[in-house]
Amino acid sequence: MTNHHQYKNAKVFADVGAAILLEEKNMNGDVLRNTVHQLLSSPDRLSAMSKAAKSLALPDADDKIMEVLEELLH
Repeated sequence: MTNHHQYKNAKVFADVGAAILLEEKNMNGDVLRNTVHQLLSSPDRLSAMSKAAKSLALPDADDKIMEVLEELLH
């Protein structure tokens, strides 16, 4: 049982406008093709999605992870 981990992870991005959530139960070739076509036809939307994705970024995440690991090891 996956507990919908992929859905939950994708929803975080979709909720801030950084992604489009396409559920597998509704997925087919036409849906995918149309979605990709809409995105490629809208540079402004892609730019907004990019900015939204960057808003989720954690600067220096690698350093923060190392700090936590070092604390756990000591």
